[in-house]
Amino acid sequence: MSDAAALMAFYPQIKWVHVAAVSASGSLFALRGALVQAGRPGWAMAAPLRYASYTIDTVRELKRHGIFRLKPGPLEFLQALVNVL
Repeated sequence: MSDAAALMAFYPQIKWVHVAAVSASGSLFALRGALVQAGRPGWAMAAPLRYASYTIDTVRELKRHGIFRLKPGPLEFLQALVNVL
């Protein structure tokens, strides 16, 4: 069994984690923005929120690479674009 075929068995789980991480990242971004707008920039830049943001974004990027590896198709252009950036 090839490496991609073995990983394909886990595609639903990989996609779910990726979607959950994107949702969590956007929610945390909105929360931090709301805190800044509410006049609480210290809370928005608190270490737990910053580290949560770093962790979520790291998971999101790792899962994105896993999805690109499993489903190249029309996403190859986007993969090349991300690699250039």
